[in-house]
Amino acid sequence: EMDAVTGVQTCALPICWVDIGPTCVQDTDSAGRTYGDAISYCYAQSARVCDQQDHVVICKESASLGLSYANQQWYWTGDRHWERYESGVTYPAHAVARRYGAGDNGCFDNYTGAGSNMKVSWDYGNKLYPVFCCRDQ
Repeated sequence: EMDAVTGVQTCALPICWVDIGPTCVQDTDSAGRTYGDAISYCYAQSARVCDQQDHVVICKESASLGLSYANQQWYWTGDRHWERYESGVTYPAHAVARRYGAGDNGCFDNYTGAGSNMKVSWDYGNKLYPVFCCRDQ
């Protein structure tokens, strides 16, 4: 249901979905999860791990959407996957994103030219990071 004053989608359930255009995003999962657990968690919600483009929108619009997007907190993304080669062993590495700086400037994607503060990197899948789940409308 839509809040008449703020226009933000609300619900009585502990897990809410918020409309961000072509996608609905679930309130952030505050518990850290491994990458595999993040995928399973979102899949169980009939959703996917939000990608980098979703993260830019969630970060930039977090206050108006009633979402929390912490400064300098890494979040799993559903984007790129790499292999990291160390000491003769190949490890899978997964994309992570974070706001880097206050206000909107901390939210723009490095690759759009609109700003340079959202950081995108990688990490091993056994690390614990929060996740946003997204459903395409």
